Amino acid sequence: MLAAKERVLLVDDEPQILNALEDLLGDDYTVFKSESPERALDLVHQDNDIAVVITDQRMPRMNGDEFLRKIGESSQALRIMVSGFADLPAVLRAVNEGKVYAYVTKPWDEKDLLGKVQTAAGHFRLAQELEYERRLLRDLMDNSPDGIYFKDAELRFLRANASFARAIGRSDPRELVGRRLSELVEGQVELHEAEDRQVLRELKPILDAVKQSQGPGELSFSSETKAPIKGKAGTALGIVGISRDVTERVKTSEALRASESQLQQQTKILNSILDGMGDGVVVTAKDGRTLLRNREASRLLGVVARDVAAEAWPATYGLYLDDGLTLLPVDKNPV
Repeated sequence: MLAAKERVLLVDDEPQILNALEDLLGDDYTVFKSESPERALDLVHQDNDIAVVITDQRMPRMNGDEFLRKIGESSQALRIMVSGFADLPAVLRAVNEGKVYAYVTKPWDEKDLLGKVQTAAGHFRLAQELEYERRLLRDLMDNSPDGIYFKDAELRFLRANASFARAIGRSDPRELVGRRLSELVEGQVELHEAEDRQVLRELKPILDAVKQSQGPGELSFSSETKAPIKGKAGTALGIVGISRDVTERVKTSEALRASESQLQQQTKILNSILDGMGDGVVVTAKDGRTLLRNREASRLLGVVARDVAAEAWPATYGLYLDDGLTLLPVDKNPV
């Protein structure tokens, strides 16, 4: 699938100039033309995908520098001005004000103009990609139930989302910017900042570190993951952290441990009862798998029990129920 061509808007009151520029750029770009700066303004404001605007400086009713000034910040399009030598002072003012990315003089050099348009379109494409990534990050932070934050190398917050702000008792995440955790939270935060310094020093992440905190109500637990933000030279510029409420996970884990402990205790009691019985007891599954046998069963069988279906035991071991062996089938779906 071919990539879409970048869009270029040409603005000039002379049709022959517009046609000449279209002939030069039409193979590589999608070209729009306007002889009216007013109509061109409407088009720029309606179409955010215009990458480059090329305008003449001297036009009736509205000069090029005024036209570009009216575009303002409403478009990310890069602006190139075409001018005669007499218009250079106005062009240079526009360049100094940041309204013009580049300019060419009439008659233009085709190779020079093509190079400037190509470079401008590349800058526009990069700006669009960066804006897309910023928007993704902003949406992620705004909509994530997890607390997300960024800190600089001095442990000052650069940015945080609303979830993290609420977790430390702040309603507006902007209150955190430029401040350390110790300036925002009462109580001991030494452990948190010690971990931050460890991440900066060792350039290694800390993963899923569970911490306990006492709020107005019962105990709560959070899991924190921190990772270094590295510069081009590999040095630490700061850290990014994700904090997640794992109170329910911890409670479930503790309940499971308690249940396992109770089951082990019950198993010990059952084994003690079975081993104290005078009868041999063997418990098998319906497919013949041996699930449990007591000490007396092992004595009566005299061998290690094999996986044998209950009805095959007499033929296998030459035993009958009146020989002191009790067979207890297991109900697959006990009530």
